[in-house]
Parts: sequence; C-alpha cells; structure tokens
Amino acid sequence: MALEENLKHSSRDRCTLELISNEKRGLEKLLSGLQQEVNSQR
Repeated sequence: MALEENLKHSSRDRCTLELISNEKRGLEKLLSGLQQEVNSQR
C-alpha cells in the first residue's frame, strides 16, 4: 500500500520536474537573448 502511494507520488514529481526543467530551458534561452541584446547595444 505504502509502496503504491510512493510510486504515485514519484511519477507526479517526475512530471513536475520535467515541467520545471522545460521552464528553466526556456528562461535560459530568454536570458541569453537578452544578454546578447545588451551586449550589442554597448
């Protein structure tokens, strides 16, 4: 019983982790784009 609960939780956490890492990748792209813009304006 407890094992099943743990499995449910871990699969949900994995989904959350994937979402977070996707967000992180998107933000990093945004950030590098902004940095390039700033550098080109100097």
